[in-house]
Amino acid sequence: MLLKQLLEKAPERIKQAFEHKHYTKGTLIISPDEQVKHLYILTDGEGEIYQQNLSGVLLLYTIMTPYSCFGEVEIINNKLKPLSVIAKTDCQILRLQRNLVFEWMKLDFHFNLYLFEQLAEKLRNNSEKLFQLAAMTVKDRILYSLYTHYKIGDLDQLTKKQISYEVATPIRSVNRALSILSEEGLITHKKKHFSIHFPEKVGKYLETIME
Repeated sequence: MLLKQLLEKAPERIKQAFEHKHYTKGTLIISPDEQVKHLYILTDGEGEIYQQNLSGVLLLYTIMTPYSCFGEVEIINNKLKPLSVIAKTDCQILRLQRNLVFEWMKLDFHFNLYLFEQLAEKLRNNSEKLFQLAAMTVKDRILYSLYTHYKIGDLDQLTKKQISYEVATPIRSVNRALSILSEEGLITHKKKHFSIHFPEKVGKYLETIME
């Protein structure tokens, strides 16, 4: 059953408990540093979901479209590192507290089934991204890391040591790749701070090699 139908058939108590939120384009909806206590349902707009895997690499899971949800992984297991969600466009979101999500699960088998299907799909998606990253060159993996931090909004906090950890590459290889990216005019690294030139161009390039 589609999420839109599940919402329409949800118990009245659940419907009344939803919080309506608006996020403008580029806004961080969920930060990787916060504790997720709600289920988020996107009803209008598009969002980008990122999550850090066990090796530390930030992965773009998917582009969220209307009537998809996120946050379900973290409210089921709050020991997991939170995902990061960015509004790709202006977004309208319904937010439901954790305890009410569990109440809804008790009352509706189809909602339960939907959440399990979402978890299975995200696990499959993560596995595919790992294979794609393994096939990329060191330079492209580093560019991917830089662009991901740019999208999340913490590029100014990124260090060479962290890049080395995320892409599982020695510092000397990181320095070599960064030098090439600088010569190509894609990035700048000054006073220990990174910046990306032509982010839309970089984003489109990464999309083509991650297909």
